[in-house]
Amino acid sequence: MIYEYALDPVLLDNWKDYRFFQQSFGPDKGRLIADYPRRWKRAVLEAIRKSGCGDVEKKRIKESLKHLSAPTLFSRSARQWDEARTWLENAIDEDAIRTFHAVVYRDNDNGIGLPNDHFIQEEDLIATPQYWENDNTVIVEREAAKMAKPAAPLLSLAQHIMFVDPYFDPSKKRFRDPLIELLGYIISRAADITIQKLEYHISDRIAADHFQHLVDSYLKSRLPVGLSLSFIQWPDADMHDRHIVTNIGALTYGQGLDEWDGGPSPKEVRVHRDGLVGWRQLWSRYSSGSPFYTLCT
Repeated sequence: MIYEYALDPVLLDNWKDYRFFQQSFGPDKGRLIADYPRRWKRAVLEAIRKSGCGDVEKKRIKESLKHLSAPTLFSRSARQWDEARTWLENAIDEDAIRTFHAVVYRDNDNGIGLPNDHFIQEEDLIATPQYWENDNTVIVEREAAKMAKPAAPLLSLAQHIMFVDPYFDPSKKRFRDPLIELLGYIISRAADITIQKLEYHISDRIAADHFQHLVDSYLKSRLPVGLSLSFIQWPDADMHDRHIVTNIGALTYGQGLDEWDGGPSPKEVRVHRDGLVGWRQLWSRYSSGSPFYTLCT
């Protein structure tokens, strides 16, 4: 529900197109602009310099571009670039190493062969809904694999990831299985995107020492090797909703991060991508927590 796009810098060389892309990207829109090549903003400035825009229009773009920053502008840890090749040729090579959700370009005057249909010419972008349209809410069955799938793009990019569920109980399979599915997307992502922090935020309904015992008894043996998962407690009265909160966006899981167990609760869960204000509030609230236990595998 949150994806990374490569945009040819020349796409933003006029105010009309700049405004379209500026308004279409951000964690609340589910679209991030890849900082590709490195110092992508500098490449945009060079495209503006070469454009036929008037001085006033150029100044408007430059002033707005100053405020375009993370997470909307997403920085890849490792980026390949050959100065002797065009942006599109370089993007093809980069995409082969780590795939973008879509690569948007203006011209292919050299008739370069494109590897697949997620390479989209600017004029065809809106007419390619599978790579452009992005629902902010989906309803899925409360089965571990189906619950984890909407979070896959987010978990493949984020470096600070916080699962938030006040009711998480490691002794219960219905909580463990979705967590294992979510962690699977993290360990299978590109090696150059490192995890800085991986946390689970819970309430103090279970005493910290007993919770640690439950983690060691029921969860430790199932965690993927090489992960470090920290647990943070908050007062039970201060928690209710369940989320996946990261440095590049957040998802809210209305019914919870646990599977349906056959009881009276709903069989489906509503997964919603939080807006910019909501994400910032969640990030501000939970990123300041201090772990009481960290499990390393």
